[in-house]
Amino acid sequence: MKQDTLLKVLIVLGLIVVSVSLYLSVRYGVAPRAIPLIKPTEVESIQSAGVLAYRRMRQDLRASSLMVSGSLPLIAGYESFWQGFHLAANEDKAQYNEIFYTHGLKLFKESGLVDSQEIQELYTKDLPSLITKPRSLVYTHSLMSSHFAEQGLSSQLEKEKTKAVLITLHPFLVTRDQVKKKNNRCDEMPEDASVISKLDCVAERVSRQSYKKNLDPSKSYVALYRYGRQDYVAFYYQGQQAK
Repeated sequence: MKQDTLLKVLIVLGLIVVSVSLYLSVRYGVAPRAIPLIKPTEVESIQSAGVLAYRRMRQDLRASSLMVSGSLPLIAGYESFWQGFHLAANEDKAQYNEIFYTHGLKLFKESGLVDSQEIQELYTKDLPSLITKPRSLVYTHSLMSSHFAEQGLSSQLEKEKTKAVLITLHPFLVTRDQVKKKNNRCDEMPEDASVISKLDCVAERVSRQSYKKNLDPSKSYVALYRYGRQDYVAFYYQGQQAK
């Protein structure tokens, strides 16, 4: 009898864990753990990092008619990452036909060849009326694209059952000394921490996982992780001597 009771308790606990995991996946677009698609890999430039990220995401991107990309000016020349991304899509004959961009972000050079519309505020409810072409790109800031933003596009698109691929560009570090100096205090992070603070901590996790590789801080690296079915974060480190 005791063994039967214990077995039932374990089954119930297992179901609870599965249910919570599924809830998180649906509600926040995050998986219980990050899935590395590109571990820190040396690149010549931030533009080539964008090319590499597109090629790794190619299958998902070609299957989706909407991509949401997010940046903040935390990385010098961040627009060149999206330039490389866009060039790789063109080469793959999967170019985007229209771009909706948030005021204040630097546009990549090729964006002038695509029908573009500046947007001051963007909400999911606006997307169906805005999108008129089969492949569209929303170019916004990380506070809207990240799966950590509870009121961002990730959760809103999920609620609207709109299929999309979302990718956020964020910096990361490659040495213990750099991480120690930044002092993110991730172990003490409150639940209501900012989106950027949460991104900093997942970036720190990527950094710590790479210590054994002894990455050269003078060189540039890119990493790509997936969180859930539709949310990606591309981490970029610009080498101290990189152009």
